[in-house]
Amino acid sequence: MPTFNFVTLTETEEPNIPLPVRPEMLSVLCIITFASGLIKIMLFLWAILRSNPNYSGENINGLLNFFLGIHSTLYTIIWIAVTVTTMTGAGLIWKLRKSGFYIYVLSVCIAYLLPAISSGADMMTIQRLFVTSAFIFFYGINLKFLKKL
Repeated sequence: MPTFNFVTLTETEEPNIPLPVRPEMLSVLCIITFASGLIKIMLFLWAILRSNPNYSGENINGLLNFFLGIHSTLYTIIWIAVTVTTMTGAGLIWKLRKSGFYIYVLSVCIAYLLPAISSGADMMTIQRLFVTSAFIFFYGINLKFLKKL
């Protein structure tokens, strides 16, 4: 589509540069990562709000402790930072940046090990390891579509 050049007051043709195409599998993985990250952040913020003595909402301590392994506000803030880093990596992968893959892998490894550091090795379940490994594997399959930036 021609554009208007204001300097010479003439029409110029834009070069026909094909845009890189993101594989559908990569799009699905990124969307799942974004959605789960947003849900986690909402639960983490709810946990911080719940720890406020002025909060009078329902007591969901058991559910949050079971699902997230939350023990303190500081621990929750660390989880939020790791989740945001994971989502940042997925965002870079969405933009087809290879650096996003490495950020993602580092942050999900931290997310896998964080409960073990705070609660002991019993929090390192096979299910969490399987899901974490599966996402790393499927993102890794699509590594050839990512640019080096």
